Amino acid sequence: MPVLCDIRELRMVNKQARDFFALEGSLLIKSLAFLIAPPITDVLSEFYLNTQRSDIPSKSFTLKSEALHFIKGAIPILIFLEWALPIFNY
Repeated sequence: MPVLCDIRELRMVNKQARDFFALEGSLLIKSLAFLIAPPITDVLSEFYLNTQRSDIPSKSFTLKSEALHFIKGAIPILIFLEWALPIFNY
């Protein structure tokens, strides 16, 4: 499934969250677009993109329209920070 991950308000990610997302948290992902707000979240997304499974098309964007186009117009699962905050220790 395509995933749009809005991390614009994210400031840090703990190791437990990184490990989960790198393994079982990404099993069903077919394409991944990070919606970022430089300078902080671009560093976080680049770290993930440089260490992730290489078989998942993934990229960071500052414009939501470009991110949606990247994941091929499919209905994305929006990862809202309100839900993810406890996982990421925000």
